[in-house]
Amino acid sequence: MDASFSLIDSPRKIWHVLLLYVLVLLLVHVELSVATIVDVFGTDYNSSLSTFISVSGSSVTGTIPSRIGLLSKLGTIQISHSSVTGTIPLELGELSRLGVLQITNNSGINGPIPNTLDGGMENLATLALTGNALSQSIPTNIGQLPAVGYLDVSNNQLTGTMPSQLGELSTLVTLLAVNDNAELSGNIPSQLGTLSLLQNLHLQNTKLTGQMPREVLELSQLTTNTDNTLIFDNPTASPTVSPQTGSPTESPQVGSHAARTNRDGISVFQSSLIAAVVLATLM
Repeated sequence: MDASFSLIDSPRKIWHVLLLYVLVLLLVHVELSVATIVDVFGTDYNSSLSTFISVSGSSVTGTIPSRIGLLSKLGTIQISHSSVTGTIPLELGELSRLGVLQITNNSGINGPIPNTLDGGMENLATLALTGNALSQSIPTNIGQLPAVGYLDVSNNQLTGTMPSQLGELSTLVTLLAVNDNAELSGNIPSQLGTLSLLQNLHLQNTKLTGQMPREVLELSQLTTNTDNTLIFDNPTASPTVSPQTGSPTESPQVGSHAARTNRDGISVFQSSLIAAVVLATLM
């Protein structure tokens, strides 16, 4: 090998090797993301690899299989705006590493909120179940979640009362929303007054009755910051509370590497991969 080849081509070869390495990483991630979309409703998982599930789009159908509980390394589950039907499996409670559970805006997902969402899910920080057709009561076990900072079960068909155990969620910061559950009834638990970090509380469009507990009105993070909200539309509420209108806070965007499908059925991640391959062929 002559000197000119070594001096001129070696840097280019090094660049090609680095690019191929990056492409391999991208392919592995895309394979996991795309395979997950298929595997949630089809074949078995590889429990040693799957850490992120993101499923969206009306073309996605089927049910959430109970074997999702075998994915012990899952950190994020996001199922939104899909045609998925059926219930949320109890086995989700076995995912102790799960940090984000976002099942939102799926009109075919029904049944109860699993009572297995409890203290065993020690890393769960975001629980967003808004916009489905969930029914029955809010399970008291939710009050055992040790790390949750965002809890949204709004826009469902929940019944019964607000469990006082919600007041045990000492880590709640961003949002507690039970609004737009037309049959949710009873008094607002005074125990919510222990949520000293809570910034937004949405209770409107329910059958909750009685006055807003003084303990809630005294929550400093909730009532002193004009950017935060206390929304309650019961006309019998304490006159010191001015009912507000508006939509609940949007659900969080989960995962910067989610496989999001565009109009052509190609994810943003896949598009980036295609661009990288084209770039490699031009070098």
